[in-house]
Amino acid sequence: MIRIENAKAMLLTLLAMALTPITVSAQNVRHFGLGMSGPLQLHDLPASRLRSKLERLPARKRKKSIDALRKFSFTDKDLAYLDADNNGRVLFVDRFLLPAAPSTAIAKGDMQVPLISARDAFSLHSRPGAKRIIYLDFNGMDVSNTAWNEGAAATFQAQAYDTDGSPETFSASELNSIAEIWHRIAEDYMPFNVDVTTKEPKTFGPTVGRILITRNVDKNGVGMPYSNAGGVAYVGYWGTPIYTYASPALVYYNNLSGGSAPVVAEASSHEMGHNLGLSHDGTPSDSYYDGQGAGFVSWAPIMGNSYSKNVTQWSKGEYLDANNTQDDISIIKTNLGYRPDDHGNTLDTATPLAIGANGAIAATNPETDPYNADKSNKGVIGRLNDADYFSFYANAGTINITVTPAWGAFYNSGHRGANLDVLATLHRWDGKLIQKSDPINETKAVIAKAVPAGQYFLAIRGTGNTLTPYSKYDSLGQYFINGTVAP
Repeated sequence: MIRIENAKAMLLTLLAMALTPITVSAQNVRHFGLGMSGPLQLHDLPASRLRSKLERLPARKRKKSIDALRKFSFTDKDLAYLDADNNGRVLFVDRFLLPAAPSTAIAKGDMQVPLISARDAFSLHSRPGAKRIIYLDFNGMDVSNTAWNEGAAATFQAQAYDTDGSPETFSASELNSIAEIWHRIAEDYMPFNVDVTTKEPKTFGPTVGRILITRNVDKNGVGMPYSNAGGVAYVGYWGTPIYTYASPALVYYNNLSGGSAPVVAEASSHEMGHNLGLSHDGTPSDSYYDGQGAGFVSWAPIMGNSYSKNVTQWSKGEYLDANNTQDDISIIKTNLGYRPDDHGNTLDTATPLAIGANGAIAATNPETDPYNADKSNKGVIGRLNDADYFSFYANAGTINITVTPAWGAFYNSGHRGANLDVLATLHRWDGKLIQKSDPINETKAVIAKAVPAGQYFLAIRGTGNTLTPYSKYDSLGQYFINGTVAP
């Protein structure tokens, strides 16, 4: 017979196992660089393109490469995508597997999304005035005096973003795509103190990056660097004196589903992630993990293959057989810092909701209000455990409020690709919980409750999902509040 003490111990062990997050350390995966027990040496690397390249470099330049590789974490699966240039600088060459078909579509009904003007499309800012800047370049440029030119063309005349065969002008469709690409990338970097912008900065430097979204051949038919890739970027140079020389990060839109906004945006966030020091999120069998789950709560890591999923997030390896537990948010925060909190986290510091005389609650978004002139009824969940509180008064009747993440404003209905999964709660004047909304198969939250007249509070948080599953680690980003109350 099993003694009671032993049975109790077994039960506690099983409970501990059940409550442990899925951070499985993948077996048969070799880790290199940052986090190794000792400094990385050339002989630590298995046979690969990268090792062969390093062996051919002169000793001084090989040392530069080894020093760069020691500063970030990577696995043996990354070796197929890592390279070094002739001067020893390390870069990622990304050849993404594109989705065969779009994921679950968003039903937009008869909503008419306004066309964005050319002036607005090239004046978009996610955080105006921030000293750290990520510039999205859709105009093309002459790439010269950069690391990309070493041993190659003295100047690449990179082409502008063009999906309609008229490179000299931007059509209405192209302008909408530019606005959406900007909004999706801005969403990935929304928690951080950085301005993602389509307006060219006056100067570039260690903390001003550029993502050049261009064709894989230049105006003269010359192949751009690694022209068969989807994107290519030097790794870990953000904030260093040579960052401008190691820029821009290159994204070849014609290798990415013909320039599809969701695909180009995911690739762009991924390449800037490399500039910031991030490596790939994969499994023992694949360098790019393509995610899990289905429907509106399908999930994938941005530093994996996130094209076909509706929730795309930064990761620290919280999925089965993850080969990389690199803490993406911590690394990005070290480089960019966090943006200031925009709403109070308690009842006493709640922001009043803006409610019309007829009881309507409405919020503009980057597509309808490109310059964010109306800041009412919206916000950003910026950190783990951030909670934004809003206060309002209502007459006796029904409170109907929907809190929608950034995807509600995207032009493209192919897939969502936003980061935030909303948990909304409705509270009485004294803080007592009245209703909670956290749908298992959705990322928006809907409050619908008949109430007596009085003061109420709406609280908004980021949450995870147990169906897919994913945690609330990067359930961060913009949200918009719409609905009605009895006035």
